[in-house]
Amino acid sequence: MSTAERLQAYYNFDEDVLAAVEDAAERQNRQSYTELADAYGLADGPLLSRPLPDTHRKLEYLDLRPAVEYDETHARLLFAPLGIAVDENMAMRAMRLFGTQPVERLVVVGSPALLGNRNNLLRFSDLPGTAAGNLSHTVWLALRQLQDDGVRTLDTLGYSYGADRAATAASEAANFEIEAERGVWAESPAVANRGLKLLTDFARSGKVLDDYVNAAQSDPLIEARKIAHKGSARYWAGMARVGNLATAITLARDSFSGRALAALQEQPGMRATVAWGTASEITDNDRMEQIAHDLQTAFPGRVGALALEGMHHAGGDDIDLHAAIMLQGLKV
Repeated sequence: MSTAERLQAYYNFDEDVLAAVEDAAERQNRQSYTELADAYGLADGPLLSRPLPDTHRKLEYLDLRPAVEYDETHARLLFAPLGIAVDENMAMRAMRLFGTQPVERLVVVGSPALLGNRNNLLRFSDLPGTAAGNLSHTVWLALRQLQDDGVRTLDTLGYSYGADRAATAASEAANFEIEAERGVWAESPAVANRGLKLLTDFARSGKVLDDYVNAAQSDPLIEARKIAHKGSARYWAGMARVGNLATAITLARDSFSGRALAALQEQPGMRATVAWGTASEITDNDRMEQIAHDLQTAFPGRVGALALEGMHHAGGDDIDLHAAIMLQGLKV
């Protein structure tokens, strides 16, 4: 089965989207992860921002820039899921997306992650607001960095918790003199009030993760995941950070729709796409259909909806499917 045929089983993606993903996959899968990282300028790993004078925190991020002339005032900003750093695994996901349209700058921001990684952390004073549903403190570092880089227009992208941060970044961007133009927000967990059940739902979603990784048939992806793996103990210790726990409290509430609504209100020229898997363990299909309908009614012609038939939450770990969702969503 070809890449295009595999992807079309989930959604009737546009032909140019399928062609771009197939071309990137064919080119990249001929190389090792190490070769790709060198070619895309990621061989030395993620970048770190200057410590911010008011917080002394650093932003850890990947920065993929076109090799050709491009608009330096525009960027795509992709947020990683909860507890995921911009490690080799996330870098491979980013390189596949960037490789489909290598004429747009792509900045990828991680989350507070493995024990020992002191980047992207929340301040203690941010925790009550974060637990109460205000995720603005989780995106300010990234927006400040882009503002310092001269970025003036932005597309915000995210999968899982990254979708909630991406929607938040869109609404907060104006505070940094940045206009959010487009958004693609996929598989938000914050679509139901479920408390601790969120943890068991995430555990269920992991049962098919390897199936999605293997579906891409990408040797550099497998290599990247092996390099990135630092042991489950450090991963779960990182997930237990107070900042991640505060975030999890917010994600366990039906709050994504409010973030999407705020973004579209704050950015009147913005267009956005919400996406979800109909078989997701995390993002309820019926609730997402209602959210999409409500947003499309409130903002006619500005909101797209992608329901990925039979896709589980781990679908984002299929780097071809993830890239196709983002490309299709950007076309709204």
